[in-house]
Amino acid sequence: MRKFVLSILPMLSAFGGARHFTYLYEAPTSAPGSIELENWVTWQRINDPERADQIDFRHELEFGVTDKF
Repeated sequence: MRKFVLSILPMLSAFGGARHFTYLYEAPTSAPGSIELENWVTWQRINDPERADQIDFRHELEFGVTDKF
């Protein structure tokens, strides 16, 4: 049981926020003074031997300015 809890613990800290739709941006804004950093890595496997696999990196920095912005 102890090994199971230790193996799940890193996954629990990996959740960035409450995003209800994966590929859509939502309307809620960040609270004033808050900062959030999201890092995305996407690997696209290509079966054509003349082309290489593609890895995309995306970094997104969000910070809250005001409630009315």
